[in-house]
Amino acid sequence: MILPLSRLFRRCLILCFSLAVCLTSSGRELALRVIQTTDLHGSIDRGALAKTAALVDRETAASGGPGNSLRIDCGDLVQGSFAMTMPEGRALMIRVLNFLQFDVFIPGNHDFEFGSGMLLPLLRDFRGSVLALNLEWPESPVRPWRIFRRAGLNVAVIGIAYPSLDRMFLPEVMGKARQLPVAGQLERIIPEVMRARPDVIILALHAGEQSWLGPDFRLFDLIRKYPQIDLILCGHSHQPEAGAALGRSAWRVQAPAHAAGIAVADITFDTEKKRIVSMKSRIVPADKVPEHPAVKKMVGPVRNRSFRLGRRLVAEVPSALRPPEKREYSSALTRLYGKAIMDCTGAEIVFYGVNSRFQTGPGTISLFQLYRLMPFADHPVTVDLTADEIRRILEEQISIHRKNGPYQAPTGITFAFSRRKLQSISLESTGRPLESGRLYRTAFSSYIFSGSGRCRTLHEIVKNKKYRAFPQTTYEAVAAFLMKTYPAKTK
Repeated sequence: MILPLSRLFRRCLILCFSLAVCLTSSGRELALRVIQTTDLHGSIDRGALAKTAALVDRETAASGGPGNSLRIDCGDLVQGSFAMTMPEGRALMIRVLNFLQFDVFIPGNHDFEFGSGMLLPLLRDFRGSVLALNLEWPESPVRPWRIFRRAGLNVAVIGIAYPSLDRMFLPEVMGKARQLPVAGQLERIIPEVMRARPDVIILALHAGEQSWLGPDFRLFDLIRKYPQIDLILCGHSHQPEAGAALGRSAWRVQAPAHAAGIAVADITFDTEKKRIVSMKSRIVPADKVPEHPAVKKMVGPVRNRSFRLGRRLVAEVPSALRPPEKREYSSALTRLYGKAIMDCTGAEIVFYGVNSRFQTGPGTISLFQLYRLMPFADHPVTVDLTADEIRRILEEQISIHRKNGPYQAPTGITFAFSRRKLQSISLESTGRPLESGRLYRTAFSSYIFSGSGRCRTLHEIVKNKKYRAFPQTTYEAVAAFLMKTYPAKTK
């Protein structure tokens, strides 16, 4: 039987349509875009943040909108520029993440620098999910992981905050936030994640490829143990990575620091094969993109106020303030730090190093210049030490300085060498040698004191000793001492 042409055409059309539907449903590919920022460090100057915001907005729109993408920031958000010393500066960074509809924020180490009490309301203001499996912080919105439904896929995102917070900050700074071991928490939650039947698993962490996640446990060890993880978003190390394989199963990406750009990972998932068939990633630099108009408008008032505040004069110093040279054990800058901390704490001896290569003076010093000298927020800590303990700490610091390491310069003592060996230590205020039968109140930076790994002898000596931590930051202590000792004559 020969069918009329019109009926034959209709049947062919129906057959082709049915075949197309069959092919689409059996081999459909779904596209997910992941956009990462990390280590923004409050970089609002020179349009950096507004340019990065424009990139996030552009890449989100190009993916088809927020429903087809995930936007993740991997920490160190609210510290790193003079504007971040102001509460409105820190609040601005969260406002920008909310405006750009970021889905996830991972706390970094510098986010805790002003204390967990400062960070907590910022985390509560964030409209996305704060993820960190290694933080136990009941009053906060922190969760270990979460499933997102994007681009038709179930996407699990696991978060890891910086894994050595307890070695950077005193309990007084951490407050009710308690660090948990990464390995143990992963072992606990991976079965939960797998029961949710995710199509894609993303690990977002504030740590680099070589960062220690625990004793003898690095990122490569993690991936070898948990090959279910598909994409890793790194941070902290300030080493951008456009994309590299890590182990047999995972792909590692890291965005540039200081709002210099973003990282973009495009994932193609085959619903028939039920697996990822393509993972492509890239770094998108922000230097040539125009500023996002709305974010530029948000940043303007905060930036202008920080400029006005930063120009305020603090003091007029008689000599140049610079770090010690290689053959020097102290300089005018380290002596200033030591005297200021003595004035704040009543300590007889201070060990405190420089944490910037910036130098200034002689002449007037503004708040902004003081911030350039002291860009990190730590606190003075005092502890009573014997003469022998002070000698051991001093010998360690001298050894570190000779190797050009992070040296803590002593103030309040004088010492002599013979054939590169320490022969004598005297208290500067009396000129007498340290006595073996008495204790000396000695001050340190809270970061060094907490066990950062930089001064092993110091950490071994003080780990079981009673100490006193001061609420003032060292920056505040130095500013107060400068204004009292070298008041600025120029308005």
